[in-house]
Amino acid sequence: LDIQGQFLQKIGQAQVAFNTWDEEFHLYQKLADKNSQILNQINQAQAMQDLGLYPRACQTLLETLDLEQSECNITELEITSIKQDLLTTSPNHIQQAQLKSLRSLGNVLRVIGDFQQSENILQASLEIAQHWNSQDETKTLLNLANTERAIASRATEIDDIEQAQIYREKALTNYQKVSEKASSILQFQAQINQLELLMNQEKWENAEILSEKMQPLFKILERNLMLLVYWED
Repeated sequence: LDIQGQFLQKIGQAQVAFNTWDEEFHLYQKLADKNSQILNQINQAQAMQDLGLYPRACQTLLETLDLEQSECNITELEITSIKQDLLTTSPNHIQQAQLKSLRSLGNVLRVIGDFQQSENILQASLEIAQHWNSQDETKTLLNLANTERAIASRATEIDDIEQAQIYREKALTNYQKVSEKASSILQFQAQINQLELLMNQEKWENAEILSEKMQPLFKILERNLMLLVYWED
């Protein structure tokens, strides 16, 4: 059911994927498998996002963090408490799942426009991932950069030039870190976003240098895509 749900979600059948994962969730409840329940709820939350059900996705993710609230909201105190709990223990499967849930929550909050909470949560997630030396560090950096970019865009809209510049630079720095550390797909995502930011700032020389640097990566991704198509045929 887990694999079937992931396949359905990837081919765009979000509602069927959600129904599949919901069936799986009830089986995990009978098994009293909390770790698998959390991972399942994270998957369900992704399907909810695909369906545009962002408040429901947010509440589901809050539940995985043992926070049951009627609204999509998390306080600074709650973020700090979760961070301290995860920083002071050795990461087991449940805590690793909660870190993933925290990152997903930060993404949902960005989508619904709560950029400040998104930034706070993703910053906390990054500190935990770095403390654990987790492979999730680069994913979190990419998500944090996306939120910083969104903050810069909003600041530009309201003519807060100083804040827009600060957050553009933050986003560019974190995209660069992802580009240096990540696997091909994450590296590609970071560099595409970095390139767009440079073009928006009319930094054409830097954009051209980055574009040229991306060419080998384009070839790698193109080759992998061709192999995937061949395998699927």
